[in-house]
Amino acid sequence: MNMKNRLILQFISLLLVASFISIGFVTVAFSFMHAKINELEMSRDFTRAGLSNLVTTLRLENGNITFDPDMLAQVKKSGGWLQTIDENGMVTSSYLTPPDVPNHYRPGEIHAIWNGEKQFPYSLYIWIEPKDGVTYTLLYGVTYKEAELLKQISKAATLQSGSVAIPASLEQELLQSNMWLQLLDANGTEIASLLKPPNALNHYSVQELTLRIQYPARYQERIFTTYDDQTKQTWILHAPATASGTTTSLFSLSSEGQIAGVTIVVLLIAIITVFLLLSLWYGHRFGTPMLHLLEWLNQIAKGTYKEPQDRNGLPKSLTKSGHYKRNYRIYQEVMFSMHHLVACLQRNNEIRNQLEKTREEWIAGVSHDLKTPLSSILGYSKMLENKNYEWTPEEIRDFGSTMSEKSTYMDALINDLSMTYRLKNGAYSLTFTSQDINELVRRSIISFLNHPQFQEASLTFRPALPTIHYPVDSYAFQRMVDNVIANAILHNPVGTPIEICLLACETDDPNVEGFTLTIRDGGTGMNPEVAHQLFERYYRGTNTDRLTQGTGLGMAIAKELALAHGGEIQVASELGKGTSIAFTFQKEKDLLPSYHLKNLFTHSN
Repeated sequence: MNMKNRLILQFISLLLVASFISIGFVTVAFSFMHAKINELEMSRDFTRAGLSNLVTTLRLENGNITFDPDMLAQVKKSGGWLQTIDENGMVTSSYLTPPDVPNHYRPGEIHAIWNGEKQFPYSLYIWIEPKDGVTYTLLYGVTYKEAELLKQISKAATLQSGSVAIPASLEQELLQSNMWLQLLDANGTEIASLLKPPNALNHYSVQELTLRIQYPARYQERIFTTYDDQTKQTWILHAPATASGTTTSLFSLSSEGQIAGVTIVVLLIAIITVFLLLSLWYGHRFGTPMLHLLEWLNQIAKGTYKEPQDRNGLPKSLTKSGHYKRNYRIYQEVMFSMHHLVACLQRNNEIRNQLEKTREEWIAGVSHDLKTPLSSILGYSKMLENKNYEWTPEEIRDFGSTMSEKSTYMDALINDLSMTYRLKNGAYSLTFTSQDINELVRRSIISFLNHPQFQEASLTFRPALPTIHYPVDSYAFQRMVDNVIANAILHNPVGTPIEICLLACETDDPNVEGFTLTIRDGGTGMNPEVAHQLFERYYRGTNTDRLTQGTGLGMAIAKELALAHGGEIQVASELGKGTSIAFTFQKEKDLLPSYHLKNLFTHSN
């Protein structure tokens, strides 16, 4: 998997994790809010929310009905009691049932109690609901102390100038329970009140009073009434929304809005916290490698190529076992590229330093090579200029011969320098004509064998059969061959066998033609460093103590001439076993060679 796909996968994974966590928080928050609102509703009026939950949570175990303990606690808090009856009216289970409650009900009896046709000391509520194929009937009874209190007040109250006068004990009970009292006439208009808060209504329509009685949560109060049929007056007792003997538990919140508000705020805080934590983790996971790379690049800019390390001296991106750390694996292609870049920079730096060193050495050598013949020429010219001494014709001829020899050497050195840079910059023009390559190589070998300086050279030529005709610049090609053969003779012991082999290239493409010229010696060989620098203009493979001949530019010129002919060069050398230099030239038929832009050299031991 490449870096792009890994990053996409990481982004998607992070979004999925954040989404699942958010959904989980929302689910928990709404479940919690629903439970608390349900609890609040049961605390206000257990008959509206509690009875259905009782049926939902009941279980039948070994023929016995059991209820959820939390629901039974709500029954106790509401001040009520509970019974379940079967189809025959027999009580099958009960909870906190008072002694004066029957354990068997006739069919018409329950209906009469429910409609108020039969006197019953408790308010009775009935809930019938099927569950798992069984129909359950719940009876919930409760005594509202507020209703009993209102009956006592209506009997003991007297009117005094628009105010209700009641016994001190009853008034104290109203104060303790945060309740207040109103008396309405037949039209619903207030006649008198007690402990009435500001902004309370003074008149009630039939609809208004009915709604307030039926929906206590909406109006944040519970209303109990008693009607005097003789006077047509209505007594109203206003009580807090929370049922008698119960309290709310969610930080004393007493409304659905407060519960929802607090839940949403907590939910938002939780989600923001999670996103902050995920952002910190995300920043650490993706940012740390980026900061590491920036630090590394900054060090590279300062010339330090080593990867930044931790306190233990290990690269920050690697474990002790040498593998990439988890957060660095995403950028492993970048890390590979950085290591490759560092290796190239280090290698280039070494090459640059080596080139600078060899450049200085070569300049020093060339300066020495120029000063030596110049010194000879200058010395002889001074001697000839001296009027105090008469030179013989023979001495003058010796002086002239030496000066001519030194001048010729200097001219060759300057020409080689000029040719090297012209070839390097493409300013040296070649004329390509079809030549017999066997013949060109043979001429070069014969010229060496006939030269007095190289009479002891051991040269063997293996021509190509049949002969090869290839478009080359005859002078430039022979110069290339001469330089390589001369290098093999001069830098090996006298008599070292040197083999020159010419072989036609075999290719699968019939439109491609070419040949390979290999110059192989059995001499001292070279180490990898010398072999790598063999064709550099500023490099001599010998030390300063050893006598060297030539200008030191022969191999550099040979390389540029080979490239100008579209050739490639391969070098194989081993210390003590000799060196092999192979020139390969290929082109399409009927086309002239083109400058080979690839500078391909290989070295093998």
